[in-house]
Amino acid sequence: MDQPATDITTLIGKTRGGDKDAERELFERVYPELQRIARQRLNAESLARESTESMIHECYLRWTRHAPEWVEGRDHFFGLVARVMRQVLVDHARARSALRRDHKLEVSLEREPGQETEPVFLRLDDALKALAATAPLPAQLVEMRFFGGFTAEESAEALGLDVHLVRRQLRFGQSWLRRELDT
Repeated sequence: MDQPATDITTLIGKTRGGDKDAERELFERVYPELQRIARQRLNAESLARESTESMIHECYLRWTRHAPEWVEGRDHFFGLVARVMRQVLVDHARARSALRRDHKLEVSLEREPGQETEPVFLRLDDALKALAATAPLPAQLVEMRFFGGFTAEESAEALGLDVHLVRRQLRFGQSWLRRELDT
């Protein structure tokens, strides 16, 4: 995330105004970061067969369709993109899960009933929703870290918070999720 914040902010503003050249330039500027994030997430889930490029394009198209008018700059933009990335990954995981159920794939006589595991993204999404219901800030910070690759410093800057508060809330959120996902 090394592009100058003012350049990205300016391009976002122009894009919101309907400037197609600015939209193209914004995409070109953020593409390397989106590619890094998507590759990291796909590798974490062992989804190498998924196309990083198609994920980035889907993420970007969803963002441009539903982007709020009030994007405040580069860090805020990437925070919102992290949320869209989460939605794209969860949708893909749900589709794969439904396909396995519909076609009864991976059924093994050695496997005990109920041993099938839900894809990580689906479990994480459910756990993040549960966390957000009681502690929205830690859930948002985990989302920014996991799906957007934000550091504590970048999250603090994007949200206008003290970095020490961000680190404490992030640790709480990660700990809560670990306990939730280990059960």
